[in-house]
Amino acid sequence: MLCTDDGLRKDLGVKSGDLPDAESFLEKIKKWCQERQATTFAIVAGDISVGTISLSHRNHDEHTAEIGYWVGTNHRRQGYCKHAFEKVLQLAASEGIISVSAITDTDNKASRRIWERLGAANTSTPENRIKYELSINPQ
Repeated sequence: MLCTDDGLRKDLGVKSGDLPDAESFLEKIKKWCQERQATTFAIVAGDISVGTISLSHRNHDEHTAEIGYWVGTNHRRQGYCKHAFEKVLQLAASEGIISVSAITDTDNKASRRIWERLGAANTSTPENRIKYELSINPQ
């Protein structure tokens, strides 16, 4: 999907000539996860991968983490990310995490909607982006 979805490639800042194969993509994800104390999951609809979501930057002393995600342009606004987000919140709570956050672009209305519907607090950043923080109840 990352190779053929021009809208997604633009959103993620992937250069037009950079066409990762499956192996190199998985290696990049593996390295990214190791460097950021992250777990990344595929967002799947039927038997098709429509995106990814991750729980990362876990700080077990402060019981915090970050959530990041992307969904292919043809699969947006269908609830896939919302459902995956809820599952990752459950995982975070099961690990004793009490707060999750993310920084998003001001024009990313879909991402903002997910955080705002869950009641996340938001603040502006110096880069004219929005930081969301959501308190969760550990299980």
